[in-house]
Amino acid sequence: MARKDPVLGSVKSVISEQIPIVQNTMPSGEVVEGKPLRTELTFALEMDDIVSGDFDKLAAALDAAADNGLKQFMPKFFERIGELTSAVGNTVDARGQPLTFELLLQGFERTQIDFDDQGNPILPKLVLGPELYAAFQKLPPPTQEQQKLWDEMIQRKRREFNDSRRHRKLS
Repeated sequence: MARKDPVLGSVKSVISEQIPIVQNTMPSGEVVEGKPLRTELTFALEMDDIVSGDFDKLAAALDAAADNGLKQFMPKFFERIGELTSAVGNTVDARGQPLTFELLLQGFERTQIDFDDQGNPILPKLVLGPELYAAFQKLPPPTQEQQKLWDEMIQRKRREFNDSRRHRKLS
């Protein structure tokens, strides 16, 4: 499944005897609980294919099982991400509006942005569904005014980042 889906493929996998219930404490103090997600993968092989060692049929069965697993798992995965981002306050409700530069800017305003040693922003990865990705691809280049708003936001985030680094205490 991870090889077929770039988002799932970018998530670190960990082998565990059991899958615990995860609790994330938000800056507000709210605790968001995440229960394990159950996904069942089934596949069928004919006995003759097994006996004859037909690895092509095995590969096809595993491939179909992975597709089915992704159809089950990824909606639950994105629902969980949505719960966490809502609890943190990093969501933007477009209220049915089409994607615009202003909506993107609003999203980045609510997101922590880190900076490298040269002061360049390290922007978070955008994970978009097919429809939103198509809308993103169709966005025109930013106008001068929009670029100015972007640059001001990056400058403000850089100051916040630098201020937070100056106040760290070493133990």
